[in-house]
Parts: sequence; structure tokens; C-alpha cells
Amino acid sequence: MLNQLTAKQISEQWDLIKVALEKSLPPIIEGSANRITNIFNSLLLGELQCWIGNMIVVNSEQQNELVPYGVLITEIITDRCSDVRNILIYAIYSAQGIPNGEYQEGYNTIKTFAKANGCCRIMAYTNSKAILNIVQAFGGATDFHFVTLPI
Repeated sequence: MLNQLTAKQISEQWDLIKVALEKSLPPIIEGSANRITNIFNSLLLGELQCWIGNMIVVNSEQQNELVPYGVLITEIITDRCSDVRNILIYAIYSAQGIPNGEYQEGYNTIKTFAKANGCCRIMAYTNSKAILNIVQAFGGATDFHFVTLPI
């Protein structure tokens, strides 16, 4: 289950979110000394959205417990020239992998959020073949390439 965090929850879960960011940031922000602090501030201000994937497990006391399996950071962006809104998956991370069936549920959650915010597409940067395969399975295009050159 994928849940959007509030600013308070982001602050409480910051250690987990920070590790996820450090392991999954896109190349467009390399070189910024304050990037993690800037992202934290953007999350708290609502300029970025933070989502935590949780699964329900039964603990040793036989009670249901939510255990996080992944972090997703999104941003609603508007192309200035066309005025088209899209949602960008800014970062995605899972240390142990994402449980079966959770990709579909997460996709549906992000898609519903994006539609409610007037977005036309879900976009992402990735170098993960597994993510590319999932995008193709959902009918997405993976034939575009994002390239960078150092300056």
C-alpha cells in the first residue's frame, strides 16, 4: 500500500527518506552541496510529495504492523512552453525490493493523484532495467533517453 506522507510524517520518517534519496537521486541534481536540505524543505513546503510503500505483516504478538518497503518522491511539473502538467517520479528506492502486486497498487495510487492534479502523464528518470520492464508492462514508452554531459 502506497501512502502520501504529511509534513509531520516526513519529519518523523526523515532518516528513512534521506537514505532512500541518497541512493536514488537523479543525475540532474549532482553538484549541489545543499541538495538533500533543499529536497527536505521542498517536501515540507509541499513542492515535492513523499510516498511510503508499506506492507502489513503480523508481528511476534500476532498484531498487524505496517512495515515500509520503499520510498517514492514525486513532483508535479508544468512545461512552461506547452502549459502541460505531468507528475515526475523524482526518486524511487526500495532496499529489499517491492512485494508482488504492489507495483500495480502503487501505479494506481500515483495515477489517481496525478489525474486529480490535472496531470497528463507519469514521467521518471531511471537506469533500472527492472523499472523499464514494469513501465513497459503498464503500456508506457521507454524508447526516450535522458542524457547528461558534464560541464
